[in-house]
Amino acid sequence: MVNGEVGFVHRLTTTIFYDYFLLLLMFNKFWKMKEGFAFGAGLIVVGLALQFSVGPIHWSDFAFPLNGIFLFLFLCSLGLVYVLRHKVRFFGFFHRVEAAVPILLYAAALTVAMGLTRQVPAHERAVDPIGLTQMLSFWPFVLVYLTLAAIVGLIVLRQVSHFRWRELPSMLCHVGLFVAIVSATLGSADMERVKLKATTDMPEWRATQEQGFVELPLAIQLKKFTIDEYPPKLLLVNNKTGKTIQRRILKSC
Repeated sequence: MVNGEVGFVHRLTTTIFYDYFLLLLMFNKFWKMKEGFAFGAGLIVVGLALQFSVGPIHWSDFAFPLNGIFLFLFLCSLGLVYVLRHKVRFFGFFHRVEAAVPILLYAAALTVAMGLTRQVPAHERAVDPIGLTQMLSFWPFVLVYLTLAAIVGLIVLRQVSHFRWRELPSMLCHVGLFVAIVSATLGSADMERVKLKATTDMPEWRATQEQGFVELPLAIQLKKFTIDEYPPKLLLVNNKTGKTIQRRILKSC
């Protein structure tokens, strides 16, 4: 792609992103369920525009301490949205079921699409032109799940600020869901995958990864390894009754 085309795509993406959120901030009525689905569809469109303009998300760039800074800013933004929920109607929309249900359905649909398509490792390029084979780096998937995490976080803030013992199980469920979504994304940058061959004669602390060998801060030694074998039994099944009939089979010479 030449420089002129790149600049045009960037300007088009910026225009779509700006117009979309400007439209969100200008509404004067409370949204219903259909507006919630339109909001989720807008996230998909903005995500596709970002996917084709800036490319997929590289989670390796969010390693510590950058992921910690982003988490701090995200939590501060949630607190600000919660405080201004009665003054800014757009912020109040995230506290309504009309926002939670459509976003949850969009997230479920993208998750099903991820399960039905073969995913490639993070260090490889997506094999399809859109990016569905690398869903964790797919902009629409990330934006929808970011919105879902924001809604869950706001629910936690509401339940904590208006704490009731009867809502404790619900609060713990929402806290666990929030931690799972946030840690699975921001924490993936600090995760390393290595292969280590353990033997029974000596400990091993050297492992292999994509860049080559790496020394681990611990050593692993295989103490014992056994395989239990169970000889198969030959059974005859009656096709009419479905019951097994044990027969002794003699080997003929």
